[in-house]
This record gives sequence, structure tokens and C-alpha cells, in this order.
Amino acid sequence: MADIKTHPSLKISSIEMLTPFYIPVFVIKIAEWENKKERLLSLVDWNNSAAIKDDHFTDYHLNGEKGCPYRDEFEEILSEEFQVLAERLQANLIIRDVWAQKYAKEKFMHVHTHGTQGFSCVLYAEFEPSKHESTTFIAPFNNFVNNDNLYFKPEVTEGTILIFPSMLMHYATPNTSTVPRTIFSVNIKPVQVAQNG
Repeated sequence: MADIKTHPSLKISSIEMLTPFYIPVFVIKIAEWENKKERLLSLVDWNNSAAIKDDHFTDYHLNGEKGCPYRDEFEEILSEEFQVLAERLQANLIIRDVWAQKYAKEKFMHVHTHGTQGFSCVLYAEFEPSKHESTTFIAPFNNFVNNDNLYFKPEVTEGTILIFPSMLMHYATPNTSTVPRTIFSVNIKPVQVAQNG
């Protein structure tokens, strides 16, 4: 059995590791954030009692078949940011779903995905790094040596958008602060641009 000790009789000159697969997570810092923050937050009826349950706000289930009523305006406010993402993916983007969530103290989001295709986003609209935690992601495979789960929790600031594959499992830890943590979530369908030639 091989161990980690170097054996003097070994003649191997090198070992190479290939990484054929990867999980892309993009980070966008929103330009002119303070102006856009005010506009984005004004899109949502934060006092809508139908969206509030146990001090947790989400309008996800209110959108129904017609979709988010402020989706077009949301997309217009962030048109520059979505254009940057479209160019990076070399695809046109269809904004499918948009919703807002506000986490009061002790509120959280369980482990979930947003489907098997496309990309999803988390926009941190009200976020204090000293009081809040970013989204935690779980790899779709375990550590190959010790079988541990693999977690990724990026450092973010307010006005950051995280874009990740919709199939990637993720969750929000409980808000331990009395300061609300507010996000927008977005599901995006990329449409590959046909190549001329």
C-alpha cells in the first residue's frame, strides 16, 4: 500500500492533476449602487401582509403564472450588469423569475436548488458583513479523500450579485442580528447566440 513517505527507488518524474469540470460562480459589483438600491427597494410592497409570515418576507409565491410584476423594471435598472453577464456567457439572457426576501432575526432558508438548467442570482440589497452571512453553497460531490461535504461561502458586500448554476445546492444561515438581511433572487435562462460562419 502506498503511503505519503517518499521512496528512493521510485522513478516517477512528475504527477499532473487535470480539472476537466468546474462550477462557475460569478460576482458582479453593481455600478452606482446607492442610486440603484433605492430604486430596487422601491419596487417591492414590503407591507403586503400576504408576503409576510412569521416576520419573514417573500413575494415568491405571489407571482404565480403572470410572473413578478416588477420584473421588467428590475431588469431595466440592472441592464448594465445583465449585459456584462450576457457577454461573459456569450448568450442572450431571459430573466424568468424575480422575487424579494427579507430575513428578520433567526430567519433562514433551507437547503435547496433552483432547478437543473440555467443560472440563478442572489443580489444582496441590505447586507452588513459584520452582522450577516452570505449564501452557503454545497458542492454536488464530496471531498474525494475523506468524503466530507464541501462548502463555499463567498465574502460579499451590499450591492453584490452572485450568479451560480441553478442546480447548485445552497442555503441561508439564520440571521443572528436584529438588522434585516434583504435579497433579491433571480432565475435566468441563457440562450446561446448562433455563431456566424
